[in-house]
Amino acid sequence: MAESGVFVGDIGVTLKAKTHRPLHDADCVKLCVEKPTGSVVWEAEIDDINSGVIRYTTVEGDFDKAGFYKIQALVILKNGAQFYGSTHTIQVHSSFG
Repeated sequence: MAESGVFVGDIGVTLKAKTHRPLHDADCVKLCVEKPTGSVVWEAEIDDINSGVIRYTTVEGDFDKAGFYKIQALVILKNGAQFYGSTHTIQVHSSFG
């Protein structure tokens, strides 16, 4: 799911999530994230269209607090239907800096 050793303030961490189906008919892909500070949705990209993997690279403010983050893929199809992938949990650690 993510690199080991994720810390508050980290930028450029690549997160990948499996949707468990090909994404040829996807209109948009997102990561639903339950953070210690509340729920958000991050706009993702298709990483592997055939195996159904999506990707998101973190930006400033994404990992804003230490704790556990639950991350789940969301796919919205061109016909308006939507489905979710597996849920993953990552731990974001406090930095000592």
